[in-house]
Amino acid sequence: MLGFPAQHRFMCFRPHILPVILGLCLGITIHMMFAPFLEENCDMGGYNDKGVVNSKQSVVNNKLEKAAENENDDFEARIIKPLANISTNIDRSASRPKVARPRYISTELGIRDKLFVAVLSNANSIDKLGVAVDKTVTSHVTKTIFFTSEKPKLIPNGMPMVAFDDRQAEMLPVNVLRYIKQHYAESYDFYLFMTDRTYLRAEKFMKLVEHVSVKEDVYMGVPGMDRTICPLEGGVLISQSVMSAVLGQLDWCTTHIHPDNPSVTLGRCIHQTSQRLCAQKAGEQTLQYFHLEDFDSDTDLDRLKLDSEFNMSLVFYPMPDDISHYKLHRYFCYVDLNETRAEIEALERDIVDLSENSPGGKDSLSWPLGVDRQDIADTKNMAKLHLDKKYHSRFHIKHILNGYRRFDPTRGMEYVLDLLLADRQHQNTETVKRVHLVRPFGKVELVPMPYVTESMMVNIILPLNVNDVDLFDDFIASYARACLQNPEDVRLIVAFLYPSMGPGEVRSRDQFARAKALISDHNTRYDTKGKLSWKALQNVVSDINIVDELIGEFQTEVLILLTTVNMEISVDLTSTFFNRVRMNTIKGKQVFFPMGFWQYKPNLIYNKKPYPSSVEVGQRLGIFSTKSVDHAGFYISDYKNARKTITHDTARSGDIFSMFVSYKNLHVFRAVEPNLKLKWMNLMCDPRVDTEKYQQCVTSNTEGLASQHHLALLIYEQRHEVISQSGKPSRSGDSYPRVRAAPVPIVQQEMEDGPHPGELRVHQANLGPAHDTDPIAEGMIVMGNKNRA
Repeated sequence: MLGFPAQHRFMCFRPHILPVILGLCLGITIHMMFAPFLEENCDMGGYNDKGVVNSKQSVVNNKLEKAAENENDDFEARIIKPLANISTNIDRSASRPKVARPRYISTELGIRDKLFVAVLSNANSIDKLGVAVDKTVTSHVTKTIFFTSEKPKLIPNGMPMVAFDDRQAEMLPVNVLRYIKQHYAESYDFYLFMTDRTYLRAEKFMKLVEHVSVKEDVYMGVPGMDRTICPLEGGVLISQSVMSAVLGQLDWCTTHIHPDNPSVTLGRCIHQTSQRLCAQKAGEQTLQYFHLEDFDSDTDLDRLKLDSEFNMSLVFYPMPDDISHYKLHRYFCYVDLNETRAEIEALERDIVDLSENSPGGKDSLSWPLGVDRQDIADTKNMAKLHLDKKYHSRFHIKHILNGYRRFDPTRGMEYVLDLLLADRQHQNTETVKRVHLVRPFGKVELVPMPYVTESMMVNIILPLNVNDVDLFDDFIASYARACLQNPEDVRLIVAFLYPSMGPGEVRSRDQFARAKALISDHNTRYDTKGKLSWKALQNVVSDINIVDELIGEFQTEVLILLTTVNMEISVDLTSTFFNRVRMNTIKGKQVFFPMGFWQYKPNLIYNKKPYPSSVEVGQRLGIFSTKSVDHAGFYISDYKNARKTITHDTARSGDIFSMFVSYKNLHVFRAVEPNLKLKWMNLMCDPRVDTEKYQQCVTSNTEGLASQHHLALLIYEQRHEVISQSGKPSRSGDSYPRVRAAPVPIVQQEMEDGPHPGELRVHQANLGPAHDTDPIAEGMIVMGNKNRA
């Protein structure tokens, strides 16, 4: 202390400072003496007060155990188990790890494209035969890629091509499989392998593939000399399941390469890995093929036109050159066009025959037959306005010579009209002009949405009327199989809608007694823990009234799904649909109104019993209910905010969809939902709602009964029975041909004042204009959406 200044020495020897210094020194000394013993005792357990292993102590233990093991070979390790009474509480405030989500919803839901086509070519033929295949196939299938074993000198522009550049032609099939494994292993339902010496009627082949079930193990092609192998020149079609088996054993395929024949390499690989034999048939579909021997398009095509097997085939091989490929393609384009014309003519004849049974008879027919007259008049008037503006009312439209329309999913409805015009400035001389019109889609807007997950519970509200109580048995049984027996994070509340009663009126019985008993039975059987309940409501009119009555059942922020009793519930469909509801319903941003597939009345669309137990999706089996808004997904907070903007009277006469649309602070998202299948039921339209909603219900009942095809068929059968009983001859043929979705003529010839009822004729469509003068093409005319048909 002598080295300190005088003032510091005085401070240190004060009576209240000295004990503090002595205490600190004593404490440090004691800690240094007993620290090794304390650490050894702590290491015996290795757990902290929360039951978590101390990482630093574990390192010390490991070092001590290793040292003891080195000194004594007989050292026996001691396993330290956690204490049984340790608390295992989870810290819910801790941040959760981020879930890796795919970029597209289709990837997450496992939605695949239909057909991938791999064309095996070479550097010498890619610029001719390869280009011919590209021009005739690519536009009709989902995706096409050309593969070569070496890079060609000339690469055709715009052709999707992969060159492996190993100059080993015998390895090409295996290299293609490796490429598919890296890029498209789970992207397609079917894979087609073919060579550039194959001509494929791609549009018809695509229809064949669409009618093959994706659940089948398909190895389909032209039968070869060996039953296990399908030759590549005839096309080899395999399904996703077979492709998965092949890609899982590519090593075997690599070691069994045929040096000269790539068909044998691919065939052995598929047979060995999937145990499938080459088959010409898959499901109910058969692949028709035709083998061309020394084919000369100039001489053989005229002879083969009379061969029915040739005309029905979809695959032709081997093609000698690209010119023969193009000529064969041109011939089948004419064949397809004539088929379309024949179908149109047959439909026109049926319309004329069936018009006798329609109100007004044949006098009720409009021209052109089977086409929306208002739509044609709208396009004609728009063309007239364009011509009058451009030529200062110089021309007068006499009539339409030819007309075609086509739906383009990227633009809208397109029209081509050949108009016969009279030139007022040159003594009404006739001239022909061709006009192109397009009725575009409405304005497309990209709406940014935040990140969503599928962790929310779906609270299902099922309104049940007295008239629909019989359907509840099937609903609750399927719900139990799909949701109660499986770990689905859902809750179901059934709202029993009792009809209103007058003063003093008493119900003689409870119409929902059986439904309540079923709910109680399922609660006992499955121990639902409150996730299955019901509530009785009375004097409710709209879905807004229903949610208002049930809103007290939800104490926290929840996701609501309104549904109907005719919803088909199954293990395969329901989980996917619920996930789609979770992803498309975004709190504070978006509400979701899915449009389900409504089944037509079974006894009108099926010829015999028993009817299918599940709803089948098909063009003539039902319709997507675009006008229905009975199914809705929304959050309670969004509902409450939108509910504040409408009055009590509006809530009774309106619906939730109209409420959210008028709210305007949320994006209302409507989309076709194929996993929402609705069984046919007779809708009971409530006359207490407003006139527009009541009429919409009546219209939905009418449109959901059956397709025009089935209704016309019923009329035809009734007429056939009447004619048969009267003894009068009838036209043969009870079937109706299908109409393909392709550019078809909307009118072949139009009289200036329209046809007279007694002079109605069906004219055959022509490839070119029906007038001798070539039409002068006009610019594209953009039509509005106001009168969109």
